[in-house]
Amino acid sequence: MPRMLTSRPLHYLLLLLVAGVLFFPNLGAHALWDVDEAHNAECAREMLDGENWIVPTFNFVLRTDKPALLYWLMILAFKWFGVGEFAARFWSATCGVGSTLLTYELGRRMFNPLTGLLAGVALASSFMFCVSSHAATPDALLIFWVLATFLAFWRSYSHGGQGWLMVCGVTMGLAALAKGAVGLVLPVGILGLFLIWERRLWMLLNWRLLAGLAIFALVAVPWYALVGHDTKGAFLRGFFLKHHVERFQQPMEGHGGFFLFHPLVFLVTFAPWSAFLGATVWYALGRRGRGDSTSASAAAEPHLRPASPYRLLWCWFGVWLVFFSLAGTKLPNYILPAFPAFAILTGRFLARWIEGEVQLSRAWMATAFGVVVAVGLAISAGLVVVSGQLPQVPLDGRVFPELLYLAPVGLGFVLAGATSVVLLYRDRRGLAVGVVACSAVACLAVLAGVGPILVAEHKAPLALAEAIAQHQQEPEVEIGCLGFYQPSLVFYTQRKIYNFAKPIEAVDHLHSVKQSYLLIPQGHWEQLRRQVEVPTTVVGSHWDFMAAQQIVVVSNRPANARAGQALGGATTASPVSPGPPTGSGQATSITQR
Repeated sequence: MPRMLTSRPLHYLLLLLVAGVLFFPNLGAHALWDVDEAHNAECAREMLDGENWIVPTFNFVLRTDKPALLYWLMILAFKWFGVGEFAARFWSATCGVGSTLLTYELGRRMFNPLTGLLAGVALASSFMFCVSSHAATPDALLIFWVLATFLAFWRSYSHGGQGWLMVCGVTMGLAALAKGAVGLVLPVGILGLFLIWERRLWMLLNWRLLAGLAIFALVAVPWYALVGHDTKGAFLRGFFLKHHVERFQQPMEGHGGFFLFHPLVFLVTFAPWSAFLGATVWYALGRRGRGDSTSASAAAEPHLRPASPYRLLWCWFGVWLVFFSLAGTKLPNYILPAFPAFAILTGRFLARWIEGEVQLSRAWMATAFGVVVAVGLAISAGLVVVSGQLPQVPLDGRVFPELLYLAPVGLGFVLAGATSVVLLYRDRRGLAVGVVACSAVACLAVLAGVGPILVAEHKAPLALAEAIAQHQQEPEVEIGCLGFYQPSLVFYTQRKIYNFAKPIEAVDHLHSVKQSYLLIPQGHWEQLRRQVEVPTTVVGSHWDFMAAQQIVVVSNRPANARAGQALGGATTASPVSPGPPTGSGQATSITQR
């Protein structure tokens, strides 16, 4: 086998290049996304500002949604890079790179180097995983530590050892600090089911199990104990009862769905590699999986069966998918930790096909490459639609004209799929897969690096926060919202935001003796201003695609020399554009003010 197909250092360099190109370009070039990114970043900023590493707060009140590991890492990044979007997303991108390498290593140890390489590329260039590696959320951290758990397990188990019982205590403890009980319960369930399938459950009858539990407790329990003590149990009740038990029992925040929601989500979000899903499943089940005689672990360790790696991967993927399919609350990111398992299965199928170990009709693989073409056409068509080029499609004002420039990117998949079909019939299997891989990396890098910047121009919070900063005349101001509220407003103003439920509350806010600002949809302000009895100034406005409205910033002070016009006597509003702009400028990112 050529050295390029077996060299670990060369594979690491290639995967670092792939992951770096996919995850880091323009990472901090666009504003935070509401709601999750903004919640997490502001929570970390408040903990940093208050020199508090225990109790998470958002908008200066207790936040019980997530544990502390993500916040701690963000705080470190804020110290290194300054408070801003790049720092907030840095660890997600870094964990994305790490997960790519761990997937490679696990695939290599289970099977062979080519399997690991293809698995790493497939994971990194799958749509949803790439998104998670750009997002200031705990998903990338959870994926990394779950992967580390299974790599530690396999490295020990495949050599007949039981040291994994202690190492997994560390990795599961960190997974629990990343996203809660799911970091312990599901990996334990997966490993338990696998050992039952392997008829090796007796391996748990070992003192190392108690040691592993003790290590897990040392890693995860202290923070939970401290935050429980400092909040008098409020965090633990909110986190475990509401965000664990209630989320599983019933849909929360409108995130419901039927049983097949997650399988369908996987089919879409694992693209373009879901094009090979049918063949991957067919050749990884039953006799076809047991017939894989080139398993690296099985070849090196006689006690392992050729089917053992397949069993672990199916337990991993299946348990994660079924568990969240049974849950009441359903979100696409919930199944992300199962992506590495299927990436390895996909990499294994493609490696066996390239090496000629499995034979299937050309029509089958031509169909798979045809799906890659369909993915490209769907991307291009979707971008044309959301750019507003088809007026007959109702978009409720959520139009992004600039995305039309990205529509040709989808043609990269079309060209790759068509080229791979030609190569298939010339029996150039490795090159056919390589073309798909290169197109996936190149096209997704452009979409991930440029697309968010174009969409961010249509988000209001950053631009409105900068308008407030330019107009602010007094050291202490109060900011409120009526009919429009986004969590990123808290991050960009670095102040408490009052979200009013009633118009009278907003009127009283503007009547305050303090300098006050009100963020409100333009149409609402036209009605509310008749009730305001103090002079006001509209100091800024911006279209927000999430609200599908023009949002204005109203101040109860006259404009300063840098912004707006003083409107003495009568309450009025400055002229603003009546609809979504065709190219409203994106204000620059802030650092610590």
